[in-house]
Formats: sequence, C-alpha cells, structure tokens
Amino acid sequence: MLSAAETQALAPVLHELVTNATKYGALSNPNGRVSISWDCKSSGDAAVSLVLVWRESDGPPVVANVEPSYGTSLIRDLIPHELGGAVDLVFAPDGVNCKIEIPIAH
Repeated sequence: MLSAAETQALAPVLHELVTNATKYGALSNPNGRVSISWDCKSSGDAAVSLVLVWRESDGPPVVANVEPSYGTSLIRDLIPHELGGAVDLVFAPDGVNCKIEIPIAH
C-alpha cells in the first residue's frame, strides 16, 4: 500500500501520462492502446520497490520534443525528487514508454 505522500507524488505523474496520451499519443485515435503493469521488486539488501510500467502502442508516430515541456519535466523529476525513485521516460517512435520505480517501506 502506498502512503498518502507517495500517492500525492505519483498522481500528477500518472495524470500527465494520461493527458499526453489523450492529446498526442496512443489514446488520441481509436486504435491506440495503453498498457499499465505493476510489480514489487526486491533487491539483495531486502529493499522493496514498486515498479510501474506504462506502454503506449498503435497510436500516431511519436516525435520526441527537443526541449522538455512542463509535463515531461514533471514526469521525469517529481518521483526522484519527492520519493527518491527513478523514472525512465522514452519517446520511442512506436509509442511512449515510462518505467517508474518507487522505494517502499514494508
């Protein structure tokens, strides 16, 4: 279970991913799809992380912005800053992919 602080940090990131997918990405056309998966990952030192994976497919071709936008910066920076996690946001030509790892207490 995520704490209130973890939820408050994660919510705007997910909102931005959904908004961008609706405006520009896979959800901007009837054939597009978004897949979201999650899992808990343990490392050798008994630390546990929540791993969320966002994958867009069958949308229009993705054109990566040269200059990061407010939304892109929010997605990339909020989780590391607020929760000590990591974000890997990739603008692949066939769809946006975003992997979010958040350390969680157990």
